[in-house]
Amino acid sequence: MRILYFSHFFQNHFLNYFFFISLHQDISYKMTSKINRIFEEKYPQNLLIKKPIIGTLVFLICIFAFIIIYQPLHVRNARSFSFHFTILLYCLIFASTIFILTLILKKLRFFADYKTWTFSKEILFDILILLGISISAYFAGFFIEAPASRWNFPTFLDSVQRALFLGFIPIFLFTLLNIRYLFSPSIFQNYTPPSNINEEETGSLINITSKAKKEELCFYANQFIYAESHGNYIVFHLLVKDKPHKVIIRNSISNIEQQFTKIPWFMRIHRAYIVNLKKVESKNGNTLGYRLKLAGNSDTVPVSRQNTSRFDQLIKLYR
Repeated sequence: MRILYFSHFFQNHFLNYFFFISLHQDISYKMTSKINRIFEEKYPQNLLIKKPIIGTLVFLICIFAFIIIYQPLHVRNARSFSFHFTILLYCLIFASTIFILTLILKKLRFFADYKTWTFSKEILFDILILLGISISAYFAGFFIEAPASRWNFPTFLDSVQRALFLGFIPIFLFTLLNIRYLFSPSIFQNYTPPSNINEEETGSLINITSKAKKEELCFYANQFIYAESHGNYIVFHLLVKDKPHKVIIRNSISNIEQQFTKIPWFMRIHRAYIVNLKKVESKNGNTLGYRLKLAGNSDTVPVSRQNTSRFDQLIKLYR
């Protein structure tokens, strides 16, 4: 009986133990998956990398004002410089480091494309900028601080800690301004094709002229899928006899938009794209912007976040 009792005792405890382990692993897996999804979520580029000059100036003003007003870490003047001039010198070195490092990172393929910008890239960019500030703070001390033996690890560590503390809030402030986009719900919607084609749309012939007046393009409204800007040229994507067709002419997207004013279902959805709303099959995205799938074409085209609201209004009218 005792053997049977101990057998049941150990069996129950082992089952509880394995149940606890499996439950813990399941929770850990769900948490890990959720964290991974957050870091891979599309995220807008912060002002520093989007507009380095403006972003650097904003950083310079913020960090200078922060140190002058709050005087954290008992920051003091150096050599015969005044306190304000000492802080200004350090802030200028920080700002110069940020500007140069940002320009270098923008040249890298990993950081170059804003369309593939994610939260993980945003955090990595912030960390690299902070590291750059930390290193520059250490070497700046050789020129700003009083002559002393600075080639030692404690001095380096002290400079790094101070720079990280002072630069953390201004740097991550740019990221926190866009944090609302991280929790925007994903949107996907299919659009049913029109039940009938408007004869007025089918019969309307569109004449597009180039700036040089040497090129001319004619097509019917229902043949137009979208137009895309490439520098000084516009690529027209048309559907001719059920086959995709491209035509390139020299012009600007703004000029083409003006020539399309008489056709309300031709909408400029992005700085570089004009689309035929009646060709939209589906949209996918969130408040950062949409990606559209169009009939008669395998490409996807972007709707910028400034145009999502107007797009949602017009798509209801013409689909």
